[in-house]
Amino acid sequence: MPKFTQAIQLIAAQYSSEERRLIRRAMALAGGGRQACQLNNVYRKDAICERLTRCKTAPYDEALNRYTFRFSLCGQLLAVRWGALGGALGSNVATMRNDLIDLQFITCATYFDGLLSTDQKAQLISRQASAILQVMQGQ
Repeated sequence: MPKFTQAIQLIAAQYSSEERRLIRRAMALAGGGRQACQLNNVYRKDAICERLTRCKTAPYDEALNRYTFRFSLCGQLLAVRWGALGGALGSNVATMRNDLIDLQFITCATYFDGLLSTDQKAQLISRQASAILQVMQGQ
């Protein structure tokens, strides 16, 4: 959890106070925030993939369909949400652990028609990730 807590602080700092306000109100990121999320995720994908041989040569459109890429995107959206709500320092470890487990389901949902869950936070992240993926895929 300490590394995730540090990541939340670093990622949240990359978004303006207006973008964090939109996230707190469960609204979609505007152009600049969405673009920052996309660029950060492409960078993160490269960082992850440089350690995974089978990922290194993946073209952009193929990389968008890789689990590691989508998990990274969903993780970033979760981190931004945590950061927008005040950060993760001193947060309940059980809640953070539950959110990280939810990321597995949210990531899988990006391949299908959505997330079958009543968890509002997970639903929001799932919708945001799907919207960003659609933009990145040019749809």
